Amino acid sequence: MAYDGQTYTLAFQASGTLGHERFNALAATTHAQWNNNFGLGLKWYYVRTTSSAGGSSFYDKDIDNDGVDDGHSDQRINIAPNTQFKKFLIDHEMGHAVHHDFMGLAKYSVRNCGYGGSSYTDISKEYQSCAFNEGFAHFYASAAWNDVTESDCYMDSIGVGLVDCEIKRTPPQAEVDWAVRYMETQLSAPFGGYGVKLDWWRMFWDVRTDYYGLDFEEMADWMSSADTWTDTTVYDELEAEASQIGNPFYGSSWTAASDTSNGINY
Repeated sequence: MAYDGQTYTLAFQASGTLGHERFNALAATTHAQWNNNFGLGLKWYYVRTTSSAGGSSFYDKDIDNDGVDDGHSDQRINIAPNTQFKKFLIDHEMGHAVHHDFMGLAKYSVRNCGYGGSSYTDISKEYQSCAFNEGFAHFYASAAWNDVTESDCYMDSIGVGLVDCEIKRTPPQAEVDWAVRYMETQLSAPFGGYGVKLDWWRMFWDVRTDYYGLDFEEMADWMSSADTWTDTTVYDELEAEASQIGNPFYGSSWTAASDTSNGINY
């Protein structure tokens, strides 16, 4: 695929699947790359549609588990059979690969999901590293299929239904009626060092779409330039880097996105 003077190659390997399943993955991932390149330039991604992916799709950041960033031969997007027709889910996994690319393996690997031993969801309280990582992947997918020049945004979150990734909606405008500042208003303290995927997803959308916000490449620079965080200090490091970027982003877009609108500032 060629776009803006660059060539993007996506390699696919399938086992026991029909051709239309592979083309669904091809269509979704190339569309996302066309929309959201994040300044990465020439890149290729390994996407596998196969029954061996098991019951859920996932992104494998380090296939040989050696802790070394060996490039794309050591990374794989696995799309499971029951999700090969879900464009948002396919591009959620693509979002993890892109996130890994512009941040590097060490920073991307700071991700601890399942706080308290539970399975994480869009609205479960998690360590900030999980809410950040999974919230970005949701943002990437929603930005692929929504117009970032407009403030409204919807995404079909698998197993949940249609969610507004900007504000609270009531049916039938959306199938899920989730409050903004979800962690603060719906869950119990303590909040310091924790987050909810929904809040962080909405934060990213606001940072990208606000008048004084950041474009995709600027967002990548902001996250990759921040100091390495721990599971509970992601907000602190992004806040510090936002202050370095300065106004009007810091005093307007970031303050609204992190505090007033979404309440991730803990």
